[in-house]
Amino acid sequence: MTHQEGNTFGLSAGVFRSALLCILLVMLALGSGIVQAQSRAAVADLYGGVERIELFLARPTPVRNVQGAKVPVKVYRLYAHQQYIEQTLMPRIPKLPPGASSTEIQHNISAYIEANKAQIEAESKDLKAMYLEGKELTFRYKLLDYPAFVINGVAVFDHSNELHEALRAYQKHYRGR
Repeated sequence: MTHQEGNTFGLSAGVFRSALLCILLVMLALGSGIVQAQSRAAVADLYGGVERIELFLARPTPVRNVQGAKVPVKVYRLYAHQQYIEQTLMPRIPKLPPGASSTEIQHNISAYIEANKAQIEAESKDLKAMYLEGKELTFRYKLLDYPAFVINGVAVFDHSNELHEALRAYQKHYRGR
């Protein structure tokens, strides 16, 4: 076998490997596309019959799949008003010298709130309204644990921080009722 014949054989084997690799990559891409399409269809099926979703949070909690929800999700951040007080309002109150009595501290806080009442009311009005509405609904839905999803006003899924998980449970237990 001459050097040129060996090179031709090596070249055709390289072309064959490249073609095989291309075929495998195309198959992977097609398979991935099919899986993604099936995944999108499965997610769409989760929303069958779902008209409204409410989410109740007692503290800042990461919740998955809410941003891409196919139905609007009303979120009740029950902690938001308290968080406003602790993180926004309290740092604004002038500090008293160390050793101030509890009466002096209380007077200082009351004086600041009274002097800035309009601003505080404007800043916290929506947070208070959300808290009050959320608390009323937690009693109506008998929520005990958070986060909690309420779907169509009837299905309650406590301790779930993943919307698709709550929707799967809803479809399994409540669809068709």
